[in-house]
Amino acid sequence: MLSATAVAAPSSAQEREPPPQAVAVYQQGLGDVANAMTAILVERNELPASMAEAYTTHVAAAVEAGETTRMSSGSVAIGRAELERLIPAEQQRYLNAAGGRYVLNVTMEPMEGGGTRVTIVPTIIATVPEAYGPMGGRVLRSNGTLEAEIFEAMAGRFGG
Repeated sequence: MLSATAVAAPSSAQEREPPPQAVAVYQQGLGDVANAMTAILVERNELPASMAEAYTTHVAAAVEAGETTRMSSGSVAIGRAELERLIPAEQQRYLNAAGGRYVLNVTMEPMEGGGTRVTIVPTIIATVPEAYGPMGGRVLRSNGTLEAEIFEAMAGRFGG
């Protein structure tokens, strides 16, 4: 039913490489997977209901065309303790009391012969003073916690 693989976060020497990705494959079709993913993100307060409605229309068109679909969560504000839970220990030196935010980028791809491949790439940002980060934050690597929680919720939806 479910096959999940998370790529380990690289060492501090590799911090400039692209972020790790988490991948799962479901036997269900794109429409079912996309609807479950949308519902989970709304339940977790990672996707506003208004955005979910727009994704429903987008996903329906992708399902009809048999195409890959992508969605991004809203920007989710989090405190320092939650940031500590989501990033590798070696990156925690970049944290301060201001906390940060994250955005999830999800790709859902129909597979030949049926099923759907889901890839989640989180962008986790620690808030820093503007002088240290002109965009107001420093991008940090995920330790895989967010992705695992979402895949766990997906498995629960599909009985896995």
